[in-house]
Amino acid sequence: WNPFSNVVGYAENNVIFFNSRKSGSWLDRVETMFHELCHVCGYSHKGNRVNSYNLLSVPYRASNIFKDHVKEIYWE
Repeated sequence: WNPFSNVVGYAENNVIFFNSRKSGSWLDRVETMFHELCHVCGYSHKGNRVNSYNLLSVPYRASNIFKDHVKEIYWE
């Protein structure tokens, strides 16, 4: 694991790892946690780069929905 990697988080063997050197809002971290939890549950996406194909995958779609839900709760 490279702490200076562009990776924010990843899941391996049902363990979720986060790059603590990457900055981001707490809401971005909530989104990343949910995204990686989807991987632990068995969902995947093609490739390691965000593109129009993998944005439709469960980890990206579900984490965006969850992030919007959390944002709605805390900003209303």
